[in-house]
Amino acid sequence: MHNRQLGLLIISFVFSACIFIGCPNNDDPCAKGHNWDNWELTTLPNFKTETAGKETRVCSRCQEIDSRLYPVYKLGDTGPGGGVIVFIADGKGDILDDDGNYIPKPESFTFYTNGSDNKGKKVYYLEASPANLLNPNDPESAAIRWATDAYDIPNLSELRADWQLGRGKKNIDIILAHAAANGYEAPASKVCLDYKSNGKTDWYLPSKLELDEIFYFYNELHVVFTDDEPLNPNFNQDKERLRKIYDSFARTQYWTSSQYNAEMGRDRNFFSGYVFGGFKTEPRYVRAVRAF
Repeated sequence: MHNRQLGLLIISFVFSACIFIGCPNNDDPCAKGHNWDNWELTTLPNFKTETAGKETRVCSRCQEIDSRLYPVYKLGDTGPGGGVIVFIADGKGDILDDDGNYIPKPESFTFYTNGSDNKGKKVYYLEASPANLLNPNDPESAAIRWATDAYDIPNLSELRADWQLGRGKKNIDIILAHAAANGYEAPASKVCLDYKSNGKTDWYLPSKLELDEIFYFYNELHVVFTDDEPLNPNFNQDKERLRKIYDSFARTQYWTSSQYNAEMGRDRNFFSGYVFGGFKTEPRYVRAVRAF
């Protein structure tokens, strides 16, 4: 068969296939794949029956909707960011408020996505980074300063607003904006902002109450592994895994993104349990967190 005849035969075959199968539409903006938005939780997991919820994402070009099941996590499970689930707003039991009083645990909490967000969105979990963050200027050290200079940061300590669950991301945006405008650095906030794990980039320095929940999670593991107490049924029951998580914490002071005063940020000692005001220019350990 001559080359010309072979070429005509191939063209005829492709044309016929397009009629019966359909050819890619050059006008289709998603012919080579969708441009998905981030997953959003659209159906809450049923914590009482431990049935999965649902997440949905939308293609920003053609508006096609994709969905997937959303798991019900236990404390100590690996979260979507490769970290550790340390708090679940499932409405079960009590938590301590900012005055140290027991109040019913909420069924959700409000997460503020940036420094100017005053509305927020409902979230249900806190996930802590799988390890202490390292000082980018000294990779062998986990000790990081809250700030390189002492300033009173407006809008950060009004009526303890910066203490609340879900407030940490808003706090660090306010801190970093103030630092940039006034010629100093905020290393603890910046190292959390820059942190990436398992494709997640929405980590931040926890607020006072968010670090409290990390501490309570850690302290429950502490009594299990030092006093031989039984493991809480709300936890992942793999004790070998939980021992590794417990060992990843240091019994020392950790920073929060909450301000004490112009000179001090709030920290918490994971040895004594005490909440302090530490000088911002002194180093402390840092554990990043994300809410979802």
